[in-house]
Amino acid sequence: MQRKRVVLINTDARSTDQGGLGEASGIFGRYILAQCLSAARRRPKHERHLALLVVDECKAYMDEQAALILSDARQFGLGMLLASQFPHQLEEGVRREINTNTSIRMMGAIEYSVAAQYARDMFCEPEFITSMKSYDKSHAEWAVYTTDMAQAAKVTMPFRAIEKHAESIAIGKALNFRAPETRTAATLTPRTRDHFYEGERDEILECMARAEAKGDLLSSSDNEEKANGTGGPEP
Repeated sequence: MQRKRVVLINTDARSTDQGGLGEASGIFGRYILAQCLSAARRRPKHERHLALLVVDECKAYMDEQAALILSDARQFGLGMLLASQFPHQLEEGVRREINTNTSIRMMGAIEYSVAAQYARDMFCEPEFITSMKSYDKSHAEWAVYTTDMAQAAKVTMPFRAIEKHAESIAIGKALNFRAPETRTAATLTPRTRDHFYEGERDEILECMARAEAKGDLLSSSDNEEKANGTGGPEP
C-alpha cells in the first residue's frame, strides 16, 4: 500500500479440483478486505495517501461485518470501488451501508425491479436506469449519481477505455517522444505503426509527421544513420 503498487488477488470461486478456492473463496476475500483496512489504519496520518481497493463481484465478500469497512475506510485514506452484477442480492444491512457510505453510484442496464430499489437513492425514476443501453463493440451507457447532484445523469463510456489508455502510454514509451529536457530519439517503424488502433492511426501518424518535421521526433532512418555513425551529433 505504501509502495503504491498494483496488487491483484485471485479469489477464484471454482471448485478446488478445477484450481479454484471453492467454498473458501468468500472467506479468503473477506480476510483480504480486513487486512487492507488493518494496513490502512497502521499508516501514520501524514502518510495516508489515497489507496484504492477494487472489489469485483463484491456480493461474494460483502457481509454486514465487511460492510462496516466502508464507514471506516475513508478516514484512513482507503477508497473502495465495489462492482456487482446482482446488487439486489446483497443483504439489506449491506445495501444500507453501501448507500450510506458511497459518494458515487453507477448503474448500467438492469431489470426494472432492481432499478426500482435504487432509483430513490440516485434521485431518478426507475425508467431512467432501465433506459441505459450497451452498444456492441462501441460503448455502454451508465446512470451515474454523485453526492450533491440534483439527480442522476447519463454517462457514456467507450469499451476498452482503460486498456486503450494503458496501451497508448506503452506506445508513447516505445516511440520515446523527444521532450525538450531529454532530447532523446524515437524510432518510427512499420511494426510500431501497426500497434495503433485503426480509427486513430491516421490522426496519430499525422501528429507524428508534424513532430518529426519540427525536429521533435526522429524517424527510423535518422536512427539508422546514428547507428551507422553517419548521422550528425545529437543536440
